[in-house]
Amino acid sequence: IDVVLGLEAGADDTVTKPFDGAVLVARIRAVLRRFERAGGADTGQDDADRGPVLAFGELEIDTEGMEVRKAGRPVALTPTEMRLLLEFSAAPGTVLSRDKLLERVWEYGWGGDTRVVDVHVQRLRAK
Repeated sequence: IDVVLGLEAGADDTVTKPFDGAVLVARIRAVLRRFERAGGADTGQDDADRGPVLAFGELEIDTEGMEVRKAGRPVALTPTEMRLLLEFSAAPGTVLSRDKLLERVWEYGWGGDTRVVDVHVQRLRAK
């Protein structure tokens, strides 16, 4: 239940004891790869065209600094929320399926319940 609660609360991964050191290192590397990819997500635009800051009304997304501001105030996002926001900002006005978001944000296909996407979108909207 602790693993489920942690993931539902926004954790990207959990490690239970006892754990294998090599597995822990591999998990850390996977998270770092996702973080690096989110910061440099390919949106089909050159970085020079896109610029480091995207603006949508009162919302500003600094893609280099991985910071978000709404009406000039910082918005604290989890790494997963930031990757999700970057996916949405890369294709404004485009409908993205839950399966597509799972592939791009969580980097895996999901054979079961896609509610995890709904929960993170809801939290992102609230912020």
